[in-house]
Amino acid sequence: MKNKPYFRTKVNYMKSVADIKKMLQHHNIHTIEHRDGFDPVDNTYKTMMGFALLDKIDDKFHETPIAYVITLDHKPDDRKKYDQEMNSIYRVLFHHIKALFVGIEYGLVDLKEAFMPNMMVKGYDGQLVTLYRRWLPSYTFRKALLKGDLSTENLLPELGPVPEDKTEVINIE
Repeated sequence: MKNKPYFRTKVNYMKSVADIKKMLQHHNIHTIEHRDGFDPVDNTYKTMMGFALLDKIDDKFHETPIAYVITLDHKPDDRKKYDQEMNSIYRVLFHHIKALFVGIEYGLVDLKEAFMPNMMVKGYDGQLVTLYRRWLPSYTFRKALLKGDLSTENLLPELGPVPEDKTEVINIE
């Protein structure tokens, strides 16, 4: 953990959590959760910051859950290292979320685009996972990485041949 950003931050993680909550509330996000503890599924300690984006679809409000789940290197019983790791994680998370909101405010992305990788969906096993984790196994690039083949034809899925007659591409009439 020595070379990670904010490794030596003096900002207590609970202050960073409070800063994140304040920033989310400023952007009209009010369903916010923070917790940490032992995950018996993979025998690790984790910390989680989650919130929900509110959507109106067909005149009904729906919440889209967003979560940042981080596996910890240190256990809570090593209090000094655990607290320092938590301080570092939450300071980085604060700046990460702040940067996303800057992009949103400048119109680079919309709210959903910015947080899409961390949207929670059901995985193949029925468990909740981030959209990124759910999507990754089927991505062609990942398959290419596993094979060790990083040629450009593996960067995107197959699209098929380009039509000879360009009028087949876009029918303006």
